[in-house]
Amino acid sequence: RSRTLTRDEEELFLYKTKRLANNELKLMLLLAYYTGARISSIYAMTPKSIRNGKVYYYNVKMKKDYDYPVPIYDKYTINLFECLSERGFVFSTTYGCLKAQSWNFLNKLFGYDENGETISVHSLRHTFATKAIQRGVPPEIIARLLDHATPSTTLKIYAKHSEDQLNGAVTKIFG
Repeated sequence: RSRTLTRDEEELFLYKTKRLANNELKLMLLLAYYTGARISSIYAMTPKSIRNGKVYYYNVKMKKDYDYPVPIYDKYTINLFECLSERGFVFSTTYGCLKAQSWNFLNKLFGYDENGETISVHSLRHTFATKAIQRGVPPEIIARLLDHATPSTTLKIYAKHSEDQLNGAVTKIFG
């Protein structure tokens, strides 16, 4: 099962990921973190997928392009993408191999928690949605960013609320 990264885990993830020697794995992980995209959509990218700071994804699951570009503001990730794209393709490593490398990297970094859950590339999607909810982004917008058909999918499966948010809600009600 996937889970959301804590703030400390996010910091560790970014620190370790940016130091990876494998640029393809590094790009895939950073794009998953910064855009919430599915690993299959990231892997399907072409050299023309990032233009003007926006990522144009293809939803492999639904066999269609996202109906809007996803903005990305992390210049390091954009530069890494441009570097890899200069060779005429983005990923030379097979999809299954990259997915296994990502799982091995994240499992080695975080291991399993007390519930037997670990961090996977899909956890970065959960983290993206959770951070958006916690920062007050409307569910309709998050659903579009994650390419969900309805906001209810986002709210039921992906978005988790922090303890601070729950405490704040009770304070608003009774405080």
